[in-house]
Amino acid sequence: MDIDKLAKKLRQKNSGIDTTLNIRLGRNLKRLRLAKKLDYTTFSKLSCVSSYSLKKIEKGEKENIDLLTVEKIRKTLNVSFSDLLD
Repeated sequence: MDIDKLAKKLRQKNSGIDTTLNIRLGRNLKRLRLAKKLDYTTFSKLSCVSSYSLKKIEKGEKENIDLLTVEKIRKTLNVSFSDLLD
């Protein structure tokens, strides 16, 4: 998935696609974070994303996740956008 498609999906509000994307992002974030044996505090410091936001994202409860946040998470995990969203 390229960055333009991702940005478009992240901008969609209150749609089934948006909800599905948030859930996939959350599940993959948790799986990848745990695979690297990173707790919320450590990951938060490395990514500059608050622990609170990370928890909400992992639970699929955070709406309107901005592209900068996804990019910070992606870089910290050293994965592609596809790895986070597929």
